[in-house]
Amino acid sequence: MSQQITAGSASTQVTRVMVARAHCELAGGTQRRFPVTQLALDGAFMVAMLPPTVGTEMTVVFYPEGHELLPPIKARVSYAVVDANSPERSGFGVTYTEFDRNFFAQLAAASKALELLGAWSDAREPKAERRRHPRIPINLEMVARLDSGAELQVRAVDLSISGALIECESTGSALELSSGTQIQLEVQPGGPDPALVLQAVVVRHCGEHEPGSFAVHFIDLDEALALQVETIAIEGLFREATA
Repeated sequence: MSQQITAGSASTQVTRVMVARAHCELAGGTQRRFPVTQLALDGAFMVAMLPPTVGTEMTVVFYPEGHELLPPIKARVSYAVVDANSPERSGFGVTYTEFDRNFFAQLAAASKALELLGAWSDAREPKAERRRHPRIPINLEMVARLDSGAELQVRAVDLSISGALIECESTGSALELSSGTQIQLEVQPGGPDPALVLQAVVVRHCGEHEPGSFAVHFIDLDEALALQVETIAIEGLFREATA
C-alpha cells in the first residue's frame, strides 16, 4: 500500500504519495535510498533533504509499491529543489540515460496499475521550467517503425533535442502506440544528407481532443544525433517563418 508524506499546517496541508522506493548508487559507490513521489516514462522525482547536485549520475533500481523491482537504469539529476517550509517538496528530478530494453514496458505497466502514468504533480518544477530544451513548432514528415515491422506515416508538429509531438493521420494506428512503446523514427533531412534514424519511446497520448497525436521522448541520443536534431529543428523554424 502506498505511503503518504504530509506536511504543512492544518489549513495548508499537502499530501504526497510515495509510489516507489529508489535504491541509488552514486559515483564512488555511495549508496542512498529515497522515497519516489513521481514515477513516469520520462523521469522521476525523489524526496531528499540533501539532494545530489545537478548533473550527478547514478545507477537506480526502482521498487514500485506492490510491484516487482524494475531493471537497473542509469540516470542523471536534472534539477534539485530545497524547500525548508515543505520538506515533501524537497528533492530532485532525474532523467533516464541508459536502460534495459524492457525497462519502459515494465515501468508503463507499474505506472498504469498505480494510476500514475503522465501524472506529474506540483512537487516537480512547473512544466515550462522543467523542459531542458525548447520545443520548436515544425512541420516535419517522418516514418515511424514499430517492432512488429509496421510503418506509419507521421508528422512532427513540434521538435526539441529531447523529444517531439507527433501527429498521425491514422487515428486508430496512433492509439495502438501505448505509453512505453518503443519506436524508430526516420527523418529525411533533404539534400545529400542520409536519413536520420531516432530511437524513441511514447510517453503520452494527447487526449480525446487530439486522438491522433502522441508525444515521444528520444532515447540513446548521442551528441552527434542531438546536433543533427537541433539542425533540423532550427532549419524548420526558419523555413516556417519564410513560407
